[in-house]
Amino acid sequence: MNKTLLFILIVFASNLCFGQQWYGVINDPDGYTNVRKGPGTNYEIVAKAQDNEIFYIEDSDSDWFLIYLIENNYLEGYIHSSRVRRISELQPIGEREYKSGLLTIKDKKYEFTIARSDFKKSEHEYELQDDKWVIKIDGTSPYGVDGNYPSTQISTFKFKIDSTTVNTPKSAYSDLYENNLGATSIFKNTDGTIYITMAENSDGAGAYDAVWLFKDGQYLKRVIIVP
Repeated sequence: MNKTLLFILIVFASNLCFGQQWYGVINDPDGYTNVRKGPGTNYEIVAKAQDNEIFYIEDSDSDWFLIYLIENNYLEGYIHSSRVRRISELQPIGEREYKSGLLTIKDKKYEFTIARSDFKKSEHEYELQDDKWVIKIDGTSPYGVDGNYPSTQISTFKFKIDSTTVNTPKSAYSDLYENNLGATSIFKNTDGTIYITMAENSDGAGAYDAVWLFKDGQYLKRVIIVP
């Protein structure tokens, strides 16, 4: 089973990022939360949001949040605010050190290293549209560019727990370009799930946010969010 899951979220705002707290996960000991058609328990259940599902939250002053389920064809529904945790409000992990295209975030237990390097055009294969627009690089659709060749790529992606490197497939990051390493953070949920977030990546077009999930010493999946 392919554990790298790609999800595209079509959102209705122009400048979304993790600092604005628009993304969330459920907060429910049952491992799922009912998603209802309207803002109240009297409305029918239209879906169930599962543990480690990332969804988009519309800002609201009420006790019920309008959300969009990325993994369920962007189905919209309502979840009570007590059953929602915003990723940006989870426990932050590690001290940051960033210089010359290399970011390290670490504490006594966790260490994450991500590096950016120049994109070497001659080392890749391409599928072009109209003989000029890049639509695939090495057989996959690239993130961070809109028809152009990338200028930067991820050259190192390494996550360690207690000095042991977690096996992360290259496919979890190899198609992500024009990376904003300075907007990378790590958060930990109460169930031990680790969320590595990298926001506002692009060359001016093709913007995306990325989230990588790890739990029990293993890589779970990544989620790509395209505003």
